[in-house]
Amino acid sequence: MSHNRLRSSDITLFCTQTALFLRAGVPLLEGLALMKEELGAPALQNAIAAVCGGVERRESFSQAIREAGVFPAHLERMVRVGETAGQLDEIMSTLADFYEREEALKQRVRSSVTYPVLLILMMAAVVALLIANVLPLFGDLLRDQGEELPGLARGLIAFGQFAGRFWWAAAAVVLAILMGLYLLRRAPKGRAALDQCKATFFLTRTLTRKIAAERFATAMAFLLRSGVPAETALGLSGDLLDNAYVAQKLALCRDRVAQGDNLPDALCAAGIFPRLFTRMLSAGFKTGDLDGMMARLAERYEAEVDTALGRLIGAIEPAFVALLSIVVGGILVSVMLPLMRIMAAIG
Repeated sequence: MSHNRLRSSDITLFCTQTALFLRAGVPLLEGLALMKEELGAPALQNAIAAVCGGVERRESFSQAIREAGVFPAHLERMVRVGETAGQLDEIMSTLADFYEREEALKQRVRSSVTYPVLLILMMAAVVALLIANVLPLFGDLLRDQGEELPGLARGLIAFGQFAGRFWWAAAAVVLAILMGLYLLRRAPKGRAALDQCKATFFLTRTLTRKIAAERFATAMAFLLRSGVPAETALGLSGDLLDNAYVAQKLALCRDRVAQGDNLPDALCAAGIFPRLFTRMLSAGFKTGDLDGMMARLAERYEAEVDTALGRLIGAIEPAFVALLSIVVGGILVSVMLPLMRIMAAIG
């Protein structure tokens, strides 16, 4: 059994194709066999083959999906709901829409993060070039003229020589940190701690909560529309948020709903979503249009996530440019001042 999860785009394609052939009246096993032949992505093809084998062994569709080991647990649970309610085609169509929006959100986040990361790497490369190649040349030139570099420049040259001699140690430290973060992310408690940092740190708090609000509203909208009870929908939505801290808070909300609290009050008490979110949700609850309000909130926060990402990038870019200017300017000034003294003496 493979444990390499499928991409959201592959899951979207799987759900879309399944919904199409079910609505066309094609038997499940026959439709899966056709999909296996037509879809060319190897990972998806292998997953469909595994599901097809399970159905051939007379397993239920949801059980075959679980046994394949590459689909999200939420997908298997929703398929089980569709099988029980006799609305499998509708559930698969709704799942396709959800995973399509999920993939779009991930792409927006990736594209917004890419430029700042490249900017950081370029800044590091420029500073490394100055320290490793430019400063030593000026240092030799000034020593020939009886001058010394200022303390800052000498310190940077010493650091560059140390880094050049022991680069393997620095690489080992960076690798160890990355490996530690990876292992921490894979451990449930570690992942919850990292996600809590994202949800509470002042620079990422607003964006993290808006992304969680969009994902939660999208999931709850189609779960409630599919007839899933609010308590069950809370549990299923937690699996989709990709944030262990928020998922833990939702589990507490589910317990409060089970004890008799209404959904908006439980979410308000958790304090994991913006206040406007819970206020609008409370209005939808009172009018009996909770799923419709969830859908409108998902659209609203989709736009707010784009705006928040734009603002964050808009703040990061000038900050890094200013930092780069200060660092490079400091290095150049530390070199130019002794040169100016030499030129004045010659003149």
